[in-house]
Amino acid sequence: MMENNVKEQKTEVKEGLTSVYHLIVLDESGSMTCVTQQTISGCNETIQTIRMMQDNNKDTQAHYVSIYLFESGNSRYIIHNRPVAEVKDITNRDYRPNGCTPLFDALGFTLTELKEIMGAPDTLGYVTIITDGEENASRRYFMNQIRNLIDELKKRDVIFSFIGANIDAAEYAKSLNISNSMHFVQNDEGTRAIWERERFGKMRSSSKYSFMKKFHPDASVSFCMSENSGSYYSNDVDFHRIASSHITSLNPGEIFVFGSHMSGHHSGGAA
Repeated sequence: MMENNVKEQKTEVKEGLTSVYHLIVLDESGSMTCVTQQTISGCNETIQTIRMMQDNNKDTQAHYVSIYLFESGNSRYIIHNRPVAEVKDITNRDYRPNGCTPLFDALGFTLTELKEIMGAPDTLGYVTIITDGEENASRRYFMNQIRNLIDELKKRDVIFSFIGANIDAAEYAKSLNISNSMHFVQNDEGTRAIWERERFGKMRSSSKYSFMKKFHPDASVSFCMSENSGSYYSNDVDFHRIASSHITSLNPGEIFVFGSHMSGHHSGGAA
């Protein structure tokens, strides 16, 4: 049974700003116990990334966060449509792996609710699904219903990403009509790596959307419909060579390279 232990937040839409909704649907089944601390740390770093996205786009966007944990005994929101500035880091009191994996019920519940929000103009959505196994405990929703919900939300400017362990993540995501997918090894290093790539993908996608919204507004919808395919989880990025968001000085021997189009603009990254 789906439960919601967090009082629903009435989102105050800010006129003139694009409302950006970040929904993380996170597996809390018992098999996630071995990476509990890494999952908590990665989730908190993602929240910090969304704070940076808000700071970088404060004149054009308003960012909201929802985190939904699912397991067969107590699926629930721990954060529900809160402005990112009000979101606190999660702790071991929030995330306690137990039970089985009702993935379809979690998606059916959260995506049905998200569909109501995404009907408004000037909205953008990010849904990140993280699981370490296949569906095995849902009672209300089936795969075809989830596929239909995902298809409908993609038409409403929602970008989906699927992260999976112990399964063929690409094939499982494809079965749900999600093109952005990533596999992870369920250990310390593997769990940290997926959260790092998720944060980078979110930042890059948001920057590109902001660029297109400003300079090519007619193309922004097609950008979302394509789910930023081929670049959300880029496989050709050396993350150790990515600079911080604000460069104020260089160490001896360091070179900073910045690239742009001939017009002087760039779509979410430096060369």
